[in-house]
Amino acid sequence: MSRTYRVCDRGGLLFIGIAFSVIGGFLTLTAVLSLVGWPPFSREVEGVGRTLGHLIGVAISGGGAYLGWQHLALRPWMITIDPPDVLAFHRAFRTTAIRLADVHRIERRGRSVTVEDEDSRVLAIEHSRGTVTVSHFPAIDDFLADVRSLKPSVRIAGAWELDD
Repeated sequence: MSRTYRVCDRGGLLFIGIAFSVIGGFLTLTAVLSLVGWPPFSREVEGVGRTLGHLIGVAISGGGAYLGWQHLALRPWMITIDPPDVLAFHRAFRTTAIRLADVHRIERRGRSVTVEDEDSRVLAIEHSRGTVTVSHFPAIDDFLADVRSLKPSVRIAGAWELDD
């Protein structure tokens, strides 16, 4: 029997991903164009302060665009376990299925960059083709128990440290 775990709301994932990608991408593009002096964006101001300001703008807006892309391309919103051996990660626009036999290790980690008020706890599921990072969700302990029951040899490492 198939088990499905909802990690987050797909609509919220799409909204944050598209908003951050579009706005961050546009601001990054305009900051780069003004940095290189493209005429509509160039100003009479010259010097190190102008260049430094544009570089900071590129870094900040590029970080926003990256965060949006990460929501769209990398974060699963739903996980499906189809016994005996298929683990499917449903992302915003695609689904990745891996065999449970290919899972080597599951590690509890903390995310370094998050949206405000987002839980920073994640699971890093390492398999033969790479790593899938899954955000913390309410039924995560049930998910780990199901994976462990289907593949007892999988190593679950790490611990979440909660700051109060």
